[in-house]
Amino acid sequence: MTAIVISIAVGVGLLVVLLVVVRQFLHSMAASGKARALALAGSPPLLLEPSANCFGFESLGVTQLRGSGCLALTSNRLVFAMWVPARDTVIERSQIVRVDTAKSHLGATQFVALLRVRFRTPDGAEDVAAWRLRDVTPWLEALGVVDQRG
Repeated sequence: MTAIVISIAVGVGLLVVLLVVVRQFLHSMAASGKARALALAGSPPLLLEPSANCFGFESLGVTQLRGSGCLALTSNRLVFAMWVPARDTVIERSQIVRVDTAKSHLGATQFVALLRVRFRTPDGAEDVAAWRLRDVTPWLEALGVVDQRG
């Protein structure tokens, strides 16, 4: 009986240690993403979502790695710093063609509004990205519901 109690206690202890390590790792990734986003923003952000979920970039297709990161909006830029892999995207606001919402993007469906941004890339092509945010409304208001096509 004592061996079983000791085994359970050790198992619970190891689980707690594992959870603490994972939590610290995620906190470290979030802090790194936030620091990169703030550095790339170039000026203090109007809005900051430290844990945005990126649904991907249309140009990269459905097989791309998607995930969490920090999304920042300044008067000049929309910046996304993905946690893992550490990948950064800077979209100049002057290159944003359209802003709206969607419930799905690249085959991934949510039952909440995603912030969807169509923009011109540096080579002149158009791309589309979407993010799940805690609250999309302030982002829509700050970006304005933009449609500058044709």
